[in-house]
Amino acid sequence: MISVAITSYNRDTMTHNSFKRVVDDHRITEIVIIDDCSKIEIYESLQAMAVDEKVKLYRNPFNLGCYHNKRKAVELCTNDWVILLDSDNELGPDYMNAINTVYFDSNVLFAPDFARPHFDYRGFSNEIITKENVNTFIGRNNFDCLVNTCNFLVNREEYLKVFDKEQEEPWTADTLYFNFCWLQADNKIKVVEGMQYEHLVHDESHYKLNVSKTGNFFNETMTKLKQL
Repeated sequence: MISVAITSYNRDTMTHNSFKRVVDDHRITEIVIIDDCSKIEIYESLQAMAVDEKVKLYRNPFNLGCYHNKRKAVELCTNDWVILLDSDNELGPDYMNAINTVYFDSNVLFAPDFARPHFDYRGFSNEIITKENVNTFIGRNNFDCLVNTCNFLVNREEYLKVFDKEQEEPWTADTLYFNFCWLQADNKIKVVEGMQYEHLVHDESHYKLNVSKTGNFFNETMTKLKQL
């Protein structure tokens, strides 16, 4: 059984669209939506989704930020396996059908090979990334984007074990930093062939709003990744 953890901040329509694409899939038995202290009227609009028995809606009493809100979303899930999904993206049958092909190893994070239409990682399809070989991937087309894209399938217990709770907000390098910690802990990342979803690019995205706050953290983390 699989949970979907959707993190949301000041998004109503996008979160509704993200939710609607997964709520009827029989392979998903739980949807956790965690609102990171949005405007109250936006949170109230999300409550209409909580009528489905699969859905658990939470609201943080204060803003945790993107990085730590993801951890809380995973923590609130009850299934062993979690799809961590940004609220401005949408899963579809391609993503879910590809999951049927994977061997559920708790030490493997399963990453999509295409965030349609802009972020194409199919050059890495079926590759398995480890701390021993990650430096051979760095520099290849779109790899830096691949390791900073969320919307992956991960084992809940292992995710929480690896997550660095002491890390300050990494802003737009949050997934890269988690993946660095994941590989450093001797885990693996597999890029799953055909595991694809719709990735919306828009002016209110977390990346566009906060990339200026990231500073050198992205490049510093890529350097650490190369040195594993």
